[in-house]
Amino acid sequence: MEVKVVETMLVCGTKVRTSLSAIHEFVGSTPERLMAELASQGINPTGSQIWHYAGCDGNPETEFDLLICVPVERKGQDRGGFEFITLGSFRCACAMHEGSWNDLGKAYEALMGDMVAAGLQMGAASREVYHRCDFENPANCLTEIQLEVR
Repeated sequence: MEVKVVETMLVCGTKVRTSLSAIHEFVGSTPERLMAELASQGINPTGSQIWHYAGCDGNPETEFDLLICVPVERKGQDRGGFEFITLGSFRCACAMHEGSWNDLGKAYEALMGDMVAAGLQMGAASREVYHRCDFENPANCLTEIQLEVR
């Protein structure tokens, strides 16, 4: 576990209301549409895709707010359901998970256990940063889990 502050960043993304049981409908298609929109505006991403969760409690049926976004070099036009926003700085405990997203729950549990052992209090937000996505061989995926620290 590492505790760090992720600095403020400009992102382009879309906000949705979903639950863990329904989140699969946004995998693949939403990021593809986002990247196509950026390409149509001639804007380059400056980092990996981020999914920012607000109010997710781990219950598969609880609805929460999700921002699917990517850091960008400059602001463009809000259109196609995508908007340019500034994410504020984010103090978090983080850990890298290499492997299938089916095993993310175990990685979250381990990180939460490390936070408790370190006396850190978790906030209401979390992020997943998708450094490497491999739909054909999920064992190759590399995801950074970031849990807000209050």
